[in-house]
Amino acid sequence: MWVGMIILPYPNSNAPMSHQPPHLYGDTPVNTYRTRKFKDRFIQSAPETAHLFKPQFEQFFCLQIEAVPNFSNLLLPPTRELAHSLVFLTAGRYTAKIGLDEFSIGPNQLLTIPAGQVYSVEQIPEGLCGFSLHFHNDFLAGPFHRKEAQTAFEFLKLWSDPILDIPETEDGFLRDLLPHLYREFRENGLARADLLRSYLLSILYELRYLHLNKPQPELNAAARLTNRFKGLIFSQLKEKQRVQEFAEMLSVSPNHLNKAVRTTTGISPSVWIDRACIMEAKYLLYQTQMSISDIALEVGHTDQSYFSRMFKKYTGSTPSHYRQSPESILA
Repeated sequence: MWVGMIILPYPNSNAPMSHQPPHLYGDTPVNTYRTRKFKDRFIQSAPETAHLFKPQFEQFFCLQIEAVPNFSNLLLPPTRELAHSLVFLTAGRYTAKIGLDEFSIGPNQLLTIPAGQVYSVEQIPEGLCGFSLHFHNDFLAGPFHRKEAQTAFEFLKLWSDPILDIPETEDGFLRDLLPHLYREFRENGLARADLLRSYLLSILYELRYLHLNKPQPELNAAARLTNRFKGLIFSQLKEKQRVQEFAEMLSVSPNHLNKAVRTTTGISPSVWIDRACIMEAKYLLYQTQMSISDIALEVGHTDQSYFSRMFKKYTGSTPSHYRQSPESILA
């Protein structure tokens, strides 16, 4: 995956189903990129990057951002991973679309992209510095199958705020541990996985306490209703496309829902639904071999022609054109 960092997806095809996170929309299983196939497509082989790709790098990956040549050229259409990704910036500013929202981080901030989340990277400015991590739940569990390590971190859940501010008074642990972690992976790969895991868990537990102590903003009734609505979109996209249907689920009138969402976001509920549809469709076009008619059904549209018109309205491209060249259509 590419989110202000080089972080690659875990290979889905060999992972047991019990290890796969739920999809955001619907239950149809879809393939994600194999890590090696992803690397071959997006990373040109070069001596400068050869040291990054150790044996079993699909399970765990660590990168110092400024060490990657031409990093600002590495963009990504909507995709979904089966591993978690983190980025900690020490310089620069990075923006990514995660789910339906856009998030931006700067120095002393950390961005999380949980396993199973749809995200995309549309532009990466020059001058980014920091570290990034990519890890699968199985790596966290380790040889002793410590399943509690897979569930202990609330900030890695799909519904959590993906940005953590790291106070300058407390960022020493990241600035100290991340170089150790990067150096260990660069020099030894996963040969000493237990040491890598101990570094990673130390970082995650520190982040966990920062997350637990993070001030929670006071939300008014409209904002709370909007958050519930946006949460429902992810789970109901295949079955529900009308604002009235979501209003009924939320026990409010369509007019009330429309006013609350517009007041909170400046965008109507129907546009949020359309955006979710387009995001999921882009992902399915990009990473699966499903037919366009099947993709239309998967995102709740029985009329392929209507789906294609809507897709072009929001992207400027037909679904077929997008599938042929998604990297050139990142808007």
